[in-house]
Amino acid sequence: MLKEITEKIIELLKADAQLGIPEENFFFGPPFTRNRSPFCYVSWAGGPVQVETFDSEVWRYDWSIIIVDLAKEDNVAEQSVLDKIERAREVLAANHTLDGLVRDSLVTRMEGETMTVGTEWGKVTQIIAAARIMLHCEVNKPV
Repeated sequence: MLKEITEKIIELLKADAQLGIPEENFFFGPPFTRNRSPFCYVSWAGGPVQVETFDSEVWRYDWSIIIVDLAKEDNVAEQSVLDKIERAREVLAANHTLDGLVRDSLVTRMEGETMTVGTEWGKVTQIIAAARIMLHCEVNKPV
């Protein structure tokens, strides 16, 4: 079930043309090759399993959706990532059951980070911006 939910999140985001990420730049977990940008990856973050009744339990798990973009000029990478992470949140909110795969889902956290990369002190060669959505999902699972 965890793998299927991860794949569904990727599928929903891939299908959204407004997100502006090429189809081949979506990954199941962090990509090994990161020379393509922007890119997005989805990772299962875990969470508790709780018994609801004698014959069922519910999984309350989180997934991280990370979007990264790179730029060699000012005001590009950060703005791109902010636009994309907001659009990803809209896509996930519009389909909170992930096409019936989960009982419910909700974005519970959004965070970002930006850093510069340089070859020597004071000489920036690249700006890397990233943002993360934490998607909390409730999944029914019979005992």
